[in-house]
Amino acid sequence: MIELPKSDRRCRASVAPEAEEGSQGRFVWTRGRKACVVEWRDDMLAGRRVLHFCDLLQQAQIQESYLRHMEMGTSGYTQEGLDAMLPYMGVTLLQASLGAGRSAQDIWSLYKRRWSIETLFDYFKNGQGAVALGQQDYCREQGLAFILLVSALIMREVSDAAQASGLGMSVGDILLDARMVKACRRFGKWEALNCKKKRLELFSKMNTGLEVVPRPGSIPKNPDCCG
Repeated sequence: MIELPKSDRRCRASVAPEAEEGSQGRFVWTRGRKACVVEWRDDMLAGRRVLHFCDLLQQAQIQESYLRHMEMGTSGYTQEGLDAMLPYMGVTLLQASLGAGRSAQDIWSLYKRRWSIETLFDYFKNGQGAVALGQQDYCREQGLAFILLVSALIMREVSDAAQASGLGMSVGDILLDARMVKACRRFGKWEALNCKKKRLELFSKMNTGLEVVPRPGSIPKNPDCCG
C-alpha cells in the first residue's frame, strides 16, 4: 500500500473533472472519539488499483483555515489558489496491491493504523527541521533522541488541547496567533503583556490559564520573567 504524492500524474488524473468514475461510496470512520465521513472511489489507473479517499471533515477544516487567511489578507492566499487546491483538500490516494477482496474501508483502516508513525516522522523532519542530524557518539545520540521525544510530547499536548478547545483551528493557526503575545511569568503565574481580547479567549479555550497584566506593555521586574 503506497500513498501517492499530489504531484503524481495518477493523482492529477483522479481529481480531474473528467476522471472516469469507478465503484464508489462513503463510510463513517471512527477512531476513539473521532468520527468522520470518508468518500471513496476505486479506480484502475495505469494498470494499478488506486483508491481515492476524501475525508470530508479534514477537507472542511483545511478550507476554513484557507478562507480565514484570505479574510486576514495573508499574502499568497487567493481565490484562484483556493480553486486550485480544493480538489486536493482532504484527499488521499493509495495504490493498493491487496486485491479486490479487501474493501475500501478495510484499506483505509490499515492506512490509518500506520499513519500516526508517519505523522510523527513528518513532524520531526518538517516541523522541527530534524534532518541531517546523524550522530556517531552514543551519548549525543541519546540526548538528541530525548530532545525529540520531549518535543513530540509537547506537540501532542498542544494538539490535544486544540482539538478539545472546539475552536476549529489547526495547531499552526493557533501558534500563529499565539506568537503575537508576549508572556511573562510573575509570582508563579503566566501573564500576557499585550493580549487582545480574542487572543485571550483563545488561550482560555486552550486551557492555558493565561491572565492579562492590568497595564499592557509594562514588563514586571521579576527574575522569572521571560518573553
